[in-house]
Amino acid sequence: MAKHTRGTLDDSFVQVGILSFPTDSIESLFPVWVFPTELETSCSNLGEGHHLNALLAIDQAWRAGGLFHLELLAMKESILSDILNRDRSYWQSRDKILRELDAIQNTPVQCLDARDRLALAARRNMFEAPERNGLKINLRTGI
Repeated sequence: MAKHTRGTLDDSFVQVGILSFPTDSIESLFPVWVFPTELETSCSNLGEGHHLNALLAIDQAWRAGGLFHLELLAMKESILSDILNRDRSYWQSRDKILRELDAIQNTPVQCLDARDRLALAARRNMFEAPERNGLKINLRTGI
């Protein structure tokens, strides 16, 4: 990782970055929890487990120490925005989305506070009846 530094705080932070923006063949500008639909447009990939994995990595770095808390907080807010934004559309099916939201809610991560969990619970409830709540889901099917 960061070869010329002591300690592991920077290593933990770099791990979050590598997980969030992996090297791949399409060189996407978007983080892994976002599904690119065109060069500059996307929808959420909630339901594939990437949001949970990123939150777990953030939490691990969060627990390691305070050096990168502001940067980790910004990444956490980006993930939450991808889930909670009322104008967001979703690539995956309702069932997959509900499973990932349940997993996030049931995972004890310190980086999510009570307000975050309350917002996630409310959003999960909206996915119980996505059409009634104006949520565009399952875009992968082309419907």
